[in-house]
Amino acid sequence: MSAPASRIRALVKEMEAPHLQCRDYGHGWRPVTAYREGRTYVRVLSCANCGTEKKQRLSSYGEVLSNRMSYPEGYLFKGVGRITGEAKNVVRLASLAAEIDA
Repeated sequence: MSAPASRIRALVKEMEAPHLQCRDYGHGWRPVTAYREGRTYVRVLSCANCGTEKKQRLSSYGEVLSNRMSYPEGYLFKGVGRITGEAKNVVRLASLAAEIDA
């Protein structure tokens, strides 16, 4: 179930522009480190835009086994749930407004 657009409209007013942009466009991942752990590989990626970190575990065949995300303060909307549909449109418009005002 998607978060209500009215709730998102209030929350995006508090978000920093890089957080809005990543929620709009997606993250710009850059490699930080990678290593072998037993029979799997682990790589750590960081978003060049907002600072979100992703720890990804891969099989020896390159299959993604898991992703763990660490978000910077102010990125997540606590207790809101998935943002899709009309609520996602609110995020896009807020991101666009931040670009226009910049």
